Amino acid sequence: MSATAETAVLSEVSGQVTYLVEEDSDVKAAIQEWIQCLNDQGIQIDPQYEEPLPIIPDDKEANIKQALVDVQCKQDVRLMERYFDAQAQYEQALIEKNQAAFNTLAERKEAYLSQAREVLVQNGVTP
Repeated sequence: MSATAETAVLSEVSGQVTYLVEEDSDVKAAIQEWIQCLNDQGIQIDPQYEEPLPIIPDDKEANIKQALVDVQCKQDVRLMERYFDAQAQYEQALIEKNQAAFNTLAERKEAYLSQAREVLVQNGVTP
């Protein structure tokens, strides 16, 4: 496998993980629960964005209060925990599926680092 193909595997795995997490039913449910929690506290989601983002108040004090409510809602519905749990599961499965490519990348990285150390030593620099 060429370096370009191996790098493509990394990029592909990363893209697949992102897609799978975005489509994960528990992550989607967590996001909806977070939005509902915000709505229950009088915070609306800005419809002009594709991703759910609360409408940010202009007043600094209101903005701070809203940020605290946002954090509390995320904590209450375990939004980040559920998101990162899903991400870790998809990453693990895709890493296992592509382990050979990752091993080759690790070997190439070590070879490049070894070459770099040799160049440094040859030029009187202690790595």
